[in-house]
Amino acid sequence: MDIATISIVLIIGLVVLLAIGMPLGLASTVLALLVMIMKFEPNLLLDPFSFGDGLLTSRPGTGPLYILTQKIFDLLTEYVLISVPLFIFMASLLERSGVAKTMYDSLDFWLSRVRGGIAIVTSLMAVLLAAMSGIIGGEIVLLGLIALPQMLRLGYDQNLAIGTICASGSLGTMIPPSIVLIIYGLITETSIKALFTGAFVPGFMLASFIIIYIVVRTRMNPSLAPLPDALPDAPEKKEKATMFGGFLAILVTGATAILLVRALLYTLFGVNSDLSEDEGPIFLGMSYHLPYLLGVIAAGLILIQFVFGREESLKGWENGKGLVPPVTIIGIVLGSIYGGVTGITEAAGMGALAVLIIAAIRGEASFALIWDSLMRTLRSTGTILWVTVGAAALPVPILWLEGRRILRSLSWVRKCRRSLCY
Repeated sequence: MDIATISIVLIIGLVVLLAIGMPLGLASTVLALLVMIMKFEPNLLLDPFSFGDGLLTSRPGTGPLYILTQKIFDLLTEYVLISVPLFIFMASLLERSGVAKTMYDSLDFWLSRVRGGIAIVTSLMAVLLAAMSGIIGGEIVLLGLIALPQMLRLGYDQNLAIGTICASGSLGTMIPPSIVLIIYGLITETSIKALFTGAFVPGFMLASFIIIYIVVRTRMNPSLAPLPDALPDAPEKKEKATMFGGFLAILVTGATAILLVRALLYTLFGVNSDLSEDEGPIFLGMSYHLPYLLGVIAAGLILIQFVFGREESLKGWENGKGLVPPVTIIGIVLGSIYGGVTGITEAAGMGALAVLIIAAIRGEASFALIWDSLMRTLRSTGTILWVTVGAAALPVPILWLEGRRILRSLSWVRKCRRSLCY
């Protein structure tokens, strides 16, 4: 049977199986086996009792079927695949705990009096959630539960509100650490870190375009996003700017103080003195970094005390502290990956542990929270693994049928390759 006939059967079969409700992973695997039988042992379809007489089933453990199972086995034993349930577990903890709600309240406080501010807050929250968890399903549901009622209550246009949530929620496929990029890298045998590096800028460009669209559209048509009524005790713009400056000063001073303690410990125990030429200096961890860190802390304290004011800075911290856990988690996950400290799997484990610790500090960690997050992780991971198995199995028979050579022979493929090369 030629490749054209088998390709038609493949496409029609995939559509039919999905239409009758068969899961995508199972449908892809079944069709991969069907294509193998049609190519290597077609008599098996007409006479099932001929099992064991053809190339496919005559010698178990060898032949095309063995190559297919070996491909799936190699995929499922990849070490980086462990990061998928860890990222899903982290997202489940974020969804169940109050970290996301507190983050939304903090962003809402700073942007509530801006035209289209709630929609901008929703987009920023989607970016932060994508950079923390790497999935889109739970993110869109969470945004729909938190942001959609608020926007509709304030009189936002329904299309603008729903479109903002759907468009912003889909950024989880682009912004690292994206589970879609992890699965794609595993199936195509591409460097996942290279995919993360390549998707970083486009992902945040898309997020900025969405925010720019919201700002421009609401300025051109203010009725799409009415401004909410100002609360009696709401601060003025100048006071809010002072509070935000104080919040940033406290945040930077606190982070610098942690780096100072780290550098002091490294110096005290001699960790930063016995470095080889290949290792290089520790980032902000050497003894000559201590005066600079002390200078930043001193400047931060001066800003808090004399420029922004202690009282205004504390108010700003009280209203902005909900942004600290997300920024911390993003710094742990992405910082460890791009900084070369750990791999993707280890970064996922560190992120999940950080979310669990933050939930415990906030008094939200409980057995019910962890158990429910684990059950959601189990269900989601099972679905993703089946889809991964199907996606890995389906192309293998096509490649055996010289599909790669046929694709390369197409004129438009050659034109695309020339345009990409030149």
